[in-house]
Amino acid sequence: MTPTSNVAIVKSVYAAFARGDIDAVLAAMDPGIIWMTPATLPWSTGDYHGPTGVADYLASFARALADPAIVPEEFFDAGDHVVVNGLERATAAATGCGFTARFTHTWTLHDGRAIRMRGVVDTAAIRDCFTLRPAAS
Repeated sequence: MTPTSNVAIVKSVYAAFARGDIDAVLAAMDPGIIWMTPATLPWSTGDYHGPTGVADYLASFARALADPAIVPEEFFDAGDHVVVNGLERATAAATGCGFTARFTHTWTLHDGRAIRMRGVVDTAAIRDCFTLRPAAS
């Protein structure tokens, strides 16, 4: 039996997220995962630890955004690492402002589970939407 490739595992995480299956997303995480995101994102405090930390991050993400879509465009196999480039599209729930931001996610896997995810995203485009003041009626 051939082991599942790291790229296939990471693709399955994005597919699970797209269909709203957070349990499947978390099942791909090692108990010691480190989930690294920019603390400048309105929904992030920076680094999260363990599947519970990842669940907290995803819950904050879901509260902050309406109709989020994480669209991976390229997957690069680098052995124990998978680099993903793509687009994040969403609407800031607080302001109704929509944004599209490019991202790069670098995943590190061990024994078929994610042990680290480091996300880099265009935070300026996102923060602009969260600081937009709705027009007075």
